[in-house]
Amino acid sequence: MPMVSATPKMINSSLDDAILLLNKWKDESALIQVVFTKGDPFAPSFQFSLRGSVVAADTRGLRLSGGEGSLFINLDDGTEFRYLESPDVRPSLREMVKEAMTGCLSFSLHTGETCLLCALRTDPDAEDQ
Repeated sequence: MPMVSATPKMINSSLDDAILLLNKWKDESALIQVVFTKGDPFAPSFQFSLRGSVVAADTRGLRLSGGEGSLFINLDDGTEFRYLESPDVRPSLREMVKEAMTGCLSFSLHTGETCLLCALRTDPDAEDQ
């Protein structure tokens, strides 16, 4: 994965690339922050968030589990998959976000929601491998 720069970089990805990234996060037992929004991401009409780990990611969908809940997302419903080095935030917050996350995957659903999945660093001092 590319290193995070001062300006967030967005890379268009295919469904297959998204599945590869999600399985990498599964293999790493990465903690994933999931955020669903509808409408403008900076002023959403709906927002839902949870944390968990990838249980499975394939052409049938993405399954995450965390705490006492689980989540299934049909990835075939996804459009415009994008890998982000970090989410688009105000410049004053970028360094903090860079230290907290290793990367994010964003995609839209046909129903109008946007899903953002970010792999969280468990050790902020750890180097990328």
